[in-house]
Amino acid sequence: MPIRFDIDSQNFTQYCATQLAGITTKQREDLPKEIMYKVFRKGGKENAGNPVKLSFLAKIFILVKALRKRLVILVEDVNGMDEEQYFAYKKMLPKNNLTVESANECIINAHFVLVNKEIIDTYSFLNEINSSKHYTYLTRQKNMGKVRSAQWVTEMNYINRFISYYESNRKRIAQNTGIDFSEWMVLIYLYDGEWRHSSPIYKEWYKYSFNSSATKLKTAFSSLRSRGYIDKMGGTVGTKLRITTLGKNKVNEIMKKYVLNC
Repeated sequence: MPIRFDIDSQNFTQYCATQLAGITTKQREDLPKEIMYKVFRKGGKENAGNPVKLSFLAKIFILVKALRKRLVILVEDVNGMDEEQYFAYKKMLPKNNLTVESANECIINAHFVLVNKEIIDTYSFLNEINSSKHYTYLTRQKNMGKVRSAQWVTEMNYINRFISYYESNRKRIAQNTGIDFSEWMVLIYLYDGEWRHSSPIYKEWYKYSFNSSATKLKTAFSSLRSRGYIDKMGGTVGTKLRITTLGKNKVNEIMKKYVLNC
């Protein structure tokens, strides 16, 4: 018996499974019997949607032939398309600029599509994300059914306890620590110690926050800086802020007493 070689890609197989789950009767008519028997039970009458037994080529055939997907195989080559050529081709799209010259350039530079190392690295990274343990974990959490593990219940109980305890103490933070709510919001936003632009704090991040406004947050910038809790860099435009050691110690003190003690 001849040895059979194939390409195994877990995330590609998973993608094919999601697509097969919604395949129509008309689309199934374009599939050969060999594929039908491997994927669907009872001669295609019952949808099993399991492409694990299919070869890599058979999965591509289903996507292209039955599901009418467009598929491009990128091959890394030192003479392949670089970023500049990629964006040049992209600019042709809205203009529908299909000329003999542009077609001839594609033939010369791209047989499947040949791309250079930088472009293939990007697609390889995307593939690693889709097949990583982190992605699998997030997908499992998103699609988790009603049956929850004991650990999940414990974690959710803590999260809800944390939110409840924090909400019950928000007024005490302002009353007992000398830090009003807008100042507190600025401090926890800057807690990681990185320089951050000031405008996104009130224009984006806290845009829908209760008991706050752009005016209050801007006032908080000045009051926190005057007390040594944050530093400022830049002028009126492009101002950046960063929390100081004194500011971080203040956050830790408030966190311990009014936020995390649950």
